[in-house]
Amino acid sequence: MSLFSNENLQAADKKAKKVKKHKILIVDDELANIKVMSSILSISYEVLTAENGVDALSIIDKMNDPHELSMIISDQRMPKMTGVELFERTIEKLPDVIRIIVSGYSDMSAVISAINKAHIFHFISKPFERAEFLMTVKQSLKTYDFKKQTEKEKADLKEQLTLCKEARQFKEQQLAQATKLLEDLNLSI
Repeated sequence: MSLFSNENLQAADKKAKKVKKHKILIVDDELANIKVMSSILSISYEVLTAENGVDALSIIDKMNDPHELSMIISDQRMPKMTGVELFERTIEKLPDVIRIIVSGYSDMSAVISAINKAHIFHFISKPFERAEFLMTVKQSLKTYDFKKQTEKEKADLKEQLTLCKEARQFKEQQLAQATKLLEDLNLSI
């Protein structure tokens, strides 16, 4: 006798497929780093990888909808393009994406500059602890989800406000017509 019914397993599988996984792009020139970060994240998220900033931009450009990308995690020091340069180039196209820099170099002035120039959400020092890395990603994505939900609710409220204004205008027109009709009836009596 099995512990779980096939129906319940199929229902759970369908529910899991309906839940949209966050898409995360990992950019690092060291394949070992890509493997480590991918292994940590691929269980819960859809992971894309690139070995440098130029390849990362190419991946983003080839995506059907780049706004499906929730997060970019990039090494800072890479050939062809630094992580900050990559992020600066993505700001206009992907203003809401979470940007995380991972670096073995922790010059505070460089970190502050990166945060200001490239809209870095978080800085992670190498080597990092697996649990801390995963928690940083999860918390960052919670912030991303909260922002997206807030934007959706704001748009819904704007739409409701527009509908209320239109309804008010319609009622004012009806009132004006009724008032005119009463005035016309009064004059004819």
